[in-house]
Order: sequence, then C-alpha cells, then structure tokens
Amino acid sequence: MPGSGEVTVAVTHLDHIAEAQREVQLDHVVEQLSGKVGSLVLLGDANALTRSDYDDEQWKTLEDNNKKNKWLPPGHGCLSRLEALDLTDVFAVANSRADSPASTSPPSLASLPPSAKFTAHAHRPLFRIDYCFASSGYLREGVSARVHSDLLLSDHMPTSFDFTIPSKL
Repeated sequence: MPGSGEVTVAVTHLDHIAEAQREVQLDHVVEQLSGKVGSLVLLGDANALTRSDYDDEQWKTLEDNNKKNKWLPPGHGCLSRLEALDLTDVFAVANSRADSPASTSPPSLASLPPSAKFTAHAHRPLFRIDYCFASSGYLREGVSARVHSDLLLSDHMPTSFDFTIPSKL
C-alpha cells in the first residue's frame, strides 16, 4: 500500500452472553487502539446487536428466543463505543437502503432480507454479529459488503468487505 500511511488491523471475538461484558471489552479495545497513528480496521465476531438491523418482527423473534431460553432480553448499543475511534460499520454503509432516512445513525438495515444481513447461526440465521469497522475516511465511495449465505463453512456465514484505502485521508 505505497503512500497510504500506517494502517492498523485488529481482530476481536467478544463475549457471547452479556452486553455489559462486551462494553468492558470494547472499552479495552478503544484504549488499546486510541493511540495508534494512521487508520484503523477492526473486524471479527462482536456477538453484538445493532437494533437498526432488525425490523420490529425480527426483534420480537430475538426477544421470544431469549425468553424461551431464560436469557436476558437482547441487548444492543455497545458498538457505539467505537465512535471514540471514528470507526464506521462497513456493512451498514455498503448496504444502507436508499429509502432509509439519511440521518439514521447507524444506517438502518431493517428492510434487508435476513439472508442478506444475518451472519449467525448458519443453521438458523437470526443475528448480525460479525462486523468490520474502518476509519470513516475509507468509506467515501465504492464500498461493498455481503453475507455469503450460500457457503456453510462454520457456525457463522462468511462475510466479505471491499473498500479502498485512500493514499491520503
């Protein structure tokens, strides 16, 4: 990547049970990455939900699933901690619907079909919990991302992200 400056790429796998634990883990991620020079890419299994990814019926399904399993109601919001690093959800930017309000933050994916956005679990996709976040300057144009629901390689659907690292941000 000649001329692009420093880029730090970090991978994470956050707690799968408690939103409060994911908040603590993300506080540590922010602390570790906040001093980095250059641009950032953070990706992995965040086990975290973004409420705007789900329409009301899909969210109700999650609530019912949690209740049936005697779990806490589904939590969301911990990913907002990444705003401190000026990181943006690549999948949301790439797949935002033209009909969603421009002011929606994060962009709404609620109207996308489940097979186009849910990454887990492969046998019964209900969740989008796998993410790629990048420095906002990367996401100016030509961003694409998709869930490969036709490939069953693990308990999560593979997801690809494509964006250009500009030579100057």
